[in-house]
Amino acid sequence: MNTSLYVGYAGLSADLRALEHAAHNVANVSTNGFREERAFVDALEAAGTHYPRVGGTQASTLPGPLVATGAKLDLAIEGQGFLVVDTPAGRRYTRDGGLSMDKEGTLVTKDGLPVLGQGGRITLSPGDIEIDPEGRIAVEGVQSGRLLLVDLDPATLSRESGGLYRSSSATEAPANDSRLKQGFVEKSNVGLPSRDAAALQRHFQSLSRAMTTVTGLERRLISTVRGQ
Repeated sequence: MNTSLYVGYAGLSADLRALEHAAHNVANVSTNGFREERAFVDALEAAGTHYPRVGGTQASTLPGPLVATGAKLDLAIEGQGFLVVDTPAGRRYTRDGGLSMDKEGTLVTKDGLPVLGQGGRITLSPGDIEIDPEGRIAVEGVQSGRLLLVDLDPATLSRESGGLYRSSSATEAPANDSRLKQGFVEKSNVGLPSRDAAALQRHFQSLSRAMTTVTGLERRLISTVRGQ
């Protein structure tokens, strides 16, 4: 196979992976706190030829729109901070502030995972709940804990299911520039229609047509040589 076909196949593979990420973004357009993840394409050099590939992905840091719900345990994060979640696999992070209380009164995510405060898990008594911008929780006016809000390096984050992120670094910095807004949720920051996805699809189609042309030329050349 000639070099042009190898490069073409590499380009198609890179475009396909990028389109898969774009499709995942679109599928989560209604997921609270979801942050669009973009793939970036670079080139792998081999024998003097540059082959396109997806070099990695990174979540966007742009905020999503805030929507009022009026629910006392709905929290939107203004700023780049994350809530900390206690999972069987260790600490995870989320921007989905649609919280609730389990039957023991523990503050949990939509999937029932405990959300951590500065002193560990937070258990609340029944009553009227107020949460201030710094994460301090009061039940019927009595201080009952403070949510842990942290800043993380976006380059260390990898997405998991349920709106969670895992960090490859153990470093958590206090999210001093972030604030919580009670009675609101942050919606997905994915924009529709996705111009990036449309551009990727056009590029994918162009590469496919070009490879079809090259393959056809090669076949005709082989037929001509064999007929001599």
